[in-house]
Amino acid sequence: MHTGLTEPNSLLAIADMFAEKYDGLYTSVPYDSVEMAVIVRNITDGIDGYSSDCIITVSDVAEAVSGLKTAKHDGYAGLSTDYVIYACDELFVHIALLFSAMLVHGIVFDDLTTSSIIPIPKGKNMNCTESCNYRGIALSSIFGKLIDRIILSRYADKLITSQHQFGFKKSHSTTMCTMVLKETINYYTVNKGHVFCTFLDATKAFDRVKYCKLFKCLIDRKLPCVVLRLLYKLYTNHFTRVIWNGVQSSWFKVVNGVKQGGVLSPVLFCVYIDGLLSAVSAAKVGCSIGTMFTGILAYADDIALLAPTAYAMRRMLSICESYAADFCVSFNASKSKCVICTSRRKPSETEYLRGSQFTINGNVTEFVQSWPHLGHIITSNMDDASDIDRCRTN
Repeated sequence: MHTGLTEPNSLLAIADMFAEKYDGLYTSVPYDSVEMAVIVRNITDGIDGYSSDCIITVSDVAEAVSGLKTAKHDGYAGLSTDYVIYACDELFVHIALLFSAMLVHGIVFDDLTTSSIIPIPKGKNMNCTESCNYRGIALSSIFGKLIDRIILSRYADKLITSQHQFGFKKSHSTTMCTMVLKETINYYTVNKGHVFCTFLDATKAFDRVKYCKLFKCLIDRKLPCVVLRLLYKLYTNHFTRVIWNGVQSSWFKVVNGVKQGGVLSPVLFCVYIDGLLSAVSAAKVGCSIGTMFTGILAYADDIALLAPTAYAMRRMLSICESYAADFCVSFNASKSKCVICTSRRKPSETEYLRGSQFTINGNVTEFVQSWPHLGHIITSNMDDASDIDRCRTN
């Protein structure tokens, strides 16, 4: 449809349209300024002069640089990871001094608090005229990626999450998570039992992280206060914009969600959701293999609940609802599905079990015969034929 706008104006209108959409998303669960002021005061009071946590060494920077991917741009200052990767060692000295000064004085510069969002179509056959079919990919500071990697390397022991979380951990994978899920189901169905398997959909989970809750989680894990102060400055001063075909929208502030494009972001989200995994595990009403509880399995925001009875599943969903309400996680009942896995010796049992009904926030979840889980297909009879066919055709 002809709009009467010149091409630059049309591109700007599209960029602004996406900016309005993301502006609404990143202000959807704003933090309480009074509550945050108390958190900041506690962080500041915990800073006890100059400590080893303030010292970033050249080897810290060199190790972080070694983990960067080539030809990645920041979307703001015109820098590329190549400039750092192929730089002389003297640059690492200056970066180490800069990061150390930031930790000592609690000051960040604009390059670290800005990002640029590039809308990318979610799939090949999507309707490209609908904004909901685009995924926002953020380009962020190269220096921010280095800081994230240094924090991850130094304080990995304080960012450890539940054994039920498989996301963004060394020696863990999506395949491992699905394997545990399948083994749990087989453990019950081989013995003529059944399993209710509910796959929860958390709408925009990474983007709805509430900062007060996140920083309380990090304080509880005893992350050094100088690091918490730096993260606070990076998050609460974050501004972003949309770039569409080279045309830039106006800047807008981000007040919720882990930083798009940040190396540390997925780990922080796993820390944020870890309380849910612990709460469900503590209830011990889901499936277990021997003495090992396997009733909840997660890969970041992909969460699966496994229960041997309808009562157990309702109890687990109730715990999820309570945690979601407290942490501003939005579980979508219409996109969440339940697969009833039964023994092949008792195929008629499925219809009887379908008489059970599960709800999320008062909305009924749908029973399905099969559903994808982290790239694999889980079926009610645990037949891998459809999964094998999918792999053969891809």
